[in-house]
Amino acid sequence: MKKCFVIVLPLLIFIHLNNFAIGQCTPPSVDIPDSQNPVDGDVANANCVILTYDPSVLGCATGFTMDIEHSYQGDLSVFVNACGNTLNVMQRPGAIGNCAAGSPFGLGDDIGMGPGNEVSITFEDGGPDPEGGIPISGGTFGVTTDDACGIGTPGINSFADLCSACPPGPIDMQICIADHALLDDGVAGNIELLTPTVGVCGCTDICYLEYDPAANIDDQTQCITLCDFTLPADELQTIECASDLFTPTPPSITDACGNTITPIGPDIETSPTCEGTVTYNWIYEECSGTEFSWNYIFTIDYTIIPTLSDMPSDVTVECASDIPGDPGITAMD
Repeated sequence: MKKCFVIVLPLLIFIHLNNFAIGQCTPPSVDIPDSQNPVDGDVANANCVILTYDPSVLGCATGFTMDIEHSYQGDLSVFVNACGNTLNVMQRPGAIGNCAAGSPFGLGDDIGMGPGNEVSITFEDGGPDPEGGIPISGGTFGVTTDDACGIGTPGINSFADLCSACPPGPIDMQICIADHALLDDGVAGNIELLTPTVGVCGCTDICYLEYDPAANIDDQTQCITLCDFTLPADELQTIECASDLFTPTPPSITDACGNTITPIGPDIETSPTCEGTVTYNWIYEECSGTEFSWNYIFTIDYTIIPTLSDMPSDVTVECASDIPGDPGITAMD
């Protein structure tokens, strides 16, 4: 039996870095390298992925599925962390109660037909105990009742328990697979959560051209073209008189997603009766709520020479006392 080599080399310990993959809309994969660690629920001794979901959108996760290949199922354990709690899913099939690394090894059957020939395994509430053995062809299993190694959080005995113990909001589900004896390895891929509502990945941000109203899981890689716009420069005009003022027409703006942006305004800043500036201001608002200002600025610059009227004719007088009084001249601009 292949496991006898572990007895010959009892002090040989293979240490590997924890393999974390973070997934949401692309089902992640994780290698299960050959290692020899105790059944301790330590993520540093396991190979983990993190799947994020929102129960208010998809409902509570009832389990997860994955495609897996491993050359010795009795060396495997599976546990799930969420919101500071741990659900013990499986502990070394066939090696009930063995929390140490190495022997006794448990069931020696492979899962899958070797590298590149993964099979589908589902763990969900209500299925049979996986520690009774997993066929080489995979299948659907429940959550084990064996927690001799004390991995699980007391009171967390199902995926439903794990979900209900979390506060409202998105949940990071950390799914971990650990190997506990040497001379075997494997891989797990296409790891996906099972939820009452099927997740549809896409751009859920309405402020992007790629917005998908059918999507219920946000995938920011799909949000590419922001519905933004560019305003022209402020316009300037010089006029002679305040009476020449008029309400300008603001520019017509369409954002990158083809939406017409209707400006708010105008707000008229200052209103001089003679020289000075008068600003007509409009506000344009992006989809995100960001506001941009556009101005039409009048400068009143009086340059017209006044026209005099009621001018008297020239007169010739003998004495200064004969000069007539103010004739009442008027000037019009």
